Amino acid sequence: MTSSGWERDPSYSAMHPGETRGNGRAERMATEVGKPIGVLFREVVDKTRTMLREELRLARAEMREQVALAGRNLAWIGAGAGFALAAILVLCVALDRGLVVVFSQFINPDIAVWLAPLLLGLVLLGLGAALISKGVNTLREHLNLVPEKTKQTLKEDKEWLRQKVT
Repeated sequence: MTSSGWERDPSYSAMHPGETRGNGRAERMATEVGKPIGVLFREVVDKTRTMLREELRLARAEMREQVALAGRNLAWIGAGAGFALAAILVLCVALDRGLVVVFSQFINPDIAVWLAPLLLGLVLLGLGAALISKGVNTLREHLNLVPEKTKQTLKEDKEWLRQKVT
């Protein structure tokens, strides 16, 4: 060890062969100072391409992950919707039979047999039409198929590149 204490013991580098002094930044800067502007511009373009490729790769990986998650859960939702539909149909049949019994007390049973399902069907049709209309209107107002975050990121990348070029 030297008397100043600032330099390393030569035996230290022998024990740690991969370690060098500094981080090599000064050497990199010295090599870039002498480069022509065309080479520097080319490096910026190459780094920009690489950055965009990496962003696209990340976006694809994210989308694949989200689609896989959605696919698995949509299967469960579909199965649940199938059972719910079957339950609704059974409940509608029960409601129809109950309405026929109630209507039979006030009108001819032969008329109640077809009037109860007709009225029930019209009420359900109106309810379904209202729900569909609401869903379609909400989609028209709020659905945007343009990925706004990606669009914003690309604008930022464009500005970054403009700043690097100028």
